[in-house]
Amino acid sequence: MRSNEALNRIPEDQIKEKSMEARVPTIQSDIANIKLDIRELRTDMKAANEATAHLRTAVATVEGKVDTLDQKIGSVDEKVNSLDKKVDANSTATNARITSLEAKADANHASLGRKFSEIIQTISEMRVEFAKANGDLRESVARLEGMQKAILWLLGLGGLAGIAKTFHWL
Repeated sequence: MRSNEALNRIPEDQIKEKSMEARVPTIQSDIANIKLDIRELRTDMKAANEATAHLRTAVATVEGKVDTLDQKIGSVDEKVNSLDKKVDANSTATNARITSLEAKADANHASLGRKFSEIIQTISEMRVEFAKANGDLRESVARLEGMQKAILWLLGLGGLAGIAKTFHWL
């Protein structure tokens, strides 16, 4: 189809059947309908242009908000990275402190173990010395008891001798 041909061509028989004057009212009616359609199309185009303008404004607003959010997300991402580095640094420092405390606790535990062993050894030695001293003490008490009995016998005999001498029994 060439660009100068109408889409809805008027068939040849119509042209021959009716004269041009008879078709003028139909053509005028068609032209009026076309003008009405064009007006409606212009109104619709105007509304479409306004809607497009509103959409462009809305898109610009959304793009501005997206840019703002992108900047905020970038800022938050930097803060998260900074905090992550701080947590890693604190974790490393804390791990070092915990390792140091574990080493100190192990050293203290070993030292306490040695001290307890020394105390137990000392207590064992003291028990041996106490048992020996107790045995010596019992032996001394037995000797003193024996001496006491001997003294009492001597005093008793001396008292009897004194009585016997007093009564001239001897």
